[in-house]
Amino acid sequence: MRSVLPPLLVAIFGVAVADETQRWMESSMVFVTVAHASDSDIIAEVDVALSSLTFHRETTGTRYPGDLVPGIFATYALGNLTKGLLVQASAPGCMVFSVSNYGRDTAGLSSTAVAAFKSHLKDHFGKDAKFYSDDRCRNAL
Repeated sequence: MRSVLPPLLVAIFGVAVADETQRWMESSMVFVTVAHASDSDIIAEVDVALSSLTFHRETTGTRYPGDLVPGIFATYALGNLTKGLLVQASAPGCMVFSVSNYGRDTAGLSSTAVAAFKSHLKDHFGKDAKFYSDDRCRNAL
């Protein structure tokens, strides 16, 4: 048994490492500015946009706990495998909304969440909501 056990452990450990490197994931993000709106108003509308996909907000405030990160802050979840984040980007007033999905059976969910975010903010805030492809909000979409 002694001679079989070490190779067996190596085989099991090797499979676990291989599975970890094969983990499936998708992510989507968009940068946005919203003029004439408070952080609370923006987060409330993001809550509405994502609720149609059954996301729920995990954070209770509008800023990172302890104010260690400047600007707006909100986290969202859909089950254990899909997370969303709204935070301040590199430029003042520029925010990033990103979604990471690790559930292969819900492929496309990250891009669907970003599309719902954009659509709802555009409908609610009109011309005050502008979307960008970069973290300084210079390259409009």
